Amino acid sequence: MATELAGVQELNIKLSKLERSVGIKTLRSAVFKSTTPVVRAMKSKIPVGSRAHRTYRKRLVAPGFSKRSIKRLTGKKYINQGKLSIAIGVKAEAFYAINFIDQGPHKVTKRGRRPVKSYTINQHPWFQSTFLANKNLMLRTFRSELQIAIEKAAR
Repeated sequence: MATELAGVQELNIKLSKLERSVGIKTLRSAVFKSTTPVVRAMKSKIPVGSRAHRTYRKRLVAPGFSKRSIKRLTGKKYINQGKLSIAIGVKAEAFYAINFIDQGPHKVTKRGRRPVKSYTINQHPWFQSTFLANKNLMLRTFRSELQIAIEKAAR
């Protein structure tokens, strides 16, 4: 993605001139700030039920549990090579929000040992479509936030 941005080479040179720990913090903050509008859009589009339900861990959760479970994590595995990644997703306990609701429809025929009346979880695209629709916005925001953060760190 970074190769699609104009002016990133200059920012990369400026970033490499900063102290290593300051450069990592600068890059990480720019990545987080660039994904903030996407996460907000996802939280506004995710369907919210009207009743409490149980997760697969048998925990009773209030409506809107999936909405509160949307998180971002940065991957630092390749930080020595100058790479930083970010993952947007839901907590493990709310996996159904992406697997069933976003990618649905999904038919439920039984639950554990007790038979239940079969039902279908309808598809309501909120995750992948929102991410793809905001791809260009994320790239532009990343460049501008990185530039601001580098200038602030250089002072």
